Amino acid sequence: MKKENTSILNAKSDFDLNTSNDNPRFSDSVENLLEEFKDHKTNPFIWSGIMKGSFGFVYGPPKSGKTIFCENLALAIASGESTFFNIPIQLTRQKTLFISMEERIEPRLERIEKQKKHLKTPLRNNLNLSRGELPNWICCPSEWEILKKSIAESGATFVVIDSLGRLHKGKIEESDVAKEIAIKLRTLTHELKITLLVIHHTPKLNGKPITLDSLAGSRLLAQEADFTFGINRTQDGIRYLKEVSFRYKSEDAETVGTFKINENCIIEIGVRISEDSLLKQSDNRYNDINLQKVFKLIEQLTENGKKTVATQELKDDLVNSGKISSPTFYKHIKTLEGSGKIKKLKKVNIS
Repeated sequence: MKKENTSILNAKSDFDLNTSNDNPRFSDSVENLLEEFKDHKTNPFIWSGIMKGSFGFVYGPPKSGKTIFCENLALAIASGESTFFNIPIQLTRQKTLFISMEERIEPRLERIEKQKKHLKTPLRNNLNLSRGELPNWICCPSEWEILKKSIAESGATFVVIDSLGRLHKGKIEESDVAKEIAIKLRTLTHELKITLLVIHHTPKLNGKPITLDSLAGSRLLAQEADFTFGINRTQDGIRYLKEVSFRYKSEDAETVGTFKINENCIIEIGVRISEDSLLKQSDNRYNDINLQKVFKLIEQLTENGKKTVATQELKDDLVNSGKISSPTFYKHIKTLEGSGKIKKLKKVNIS
């Protein structure tokens, strides 16, 4: 019986029970297997925990810097830079493809034009960008075939897709959706013999550490992924990269790397620090800023001789406008009251 062709949309097992092999072996001794695979060479790492031929995610909340970070990484790999983010690039000059389905090509080209001026070596046509002809959503079988064809035609061996949200219908938190998309991405990586990095947007973390649980659809996506990097932005605007999980090497579980994005959309490396310390420092600075917001508003509202301000008036300006949260507002009111800077008056009902 003839084997069915494998397809990205209907992946079959490489082993067909109806082949001419009448005595298939499903296991073997370690000694036999070691002899059979003695000439096998392990794939090299490209950068950090990204092994050649692997698939994984860079994920984090909106506006944390994921896309620009991945653009910088793609440029470094394509141009032959020796390091990125102070981490060696072990396979340089990989033909790279950056697929964007969330942004028009014009603003991306403007950024790339600025970014590539800072490269030590020229790109030499090693970086491809997706054109507008690629669908903005990849959901149905024909669109997946277009995506597969576009990657194959580019000749790229390192591919970045921005973002996972454009590759499915439904909620990624639902197990069936997460399982289907994970299998498709794994099959795409295997069939095209590429290394695949997918950008994934997650909800805001509100001062919490970034973990595998932060990855929407985390259980199924994480178990399929070979690498996961988290990018977060603290409440006072400090961006950082975290090695969350790797299949083929150990992560740096002790520290995260802070960074800035300059006016030319280039990553500027900061310091390495524990995530817990960074978030605590940020939270304290953030709270100080909000405390000053509350006090300055009280000062402004009482500067013309007015001696009292209604709590609701403060809430309308600060909480209802979205400047600070309600719990934060009341916490700072108590702090100001405790320090003697304000005095809370009891409401008196006059009958």
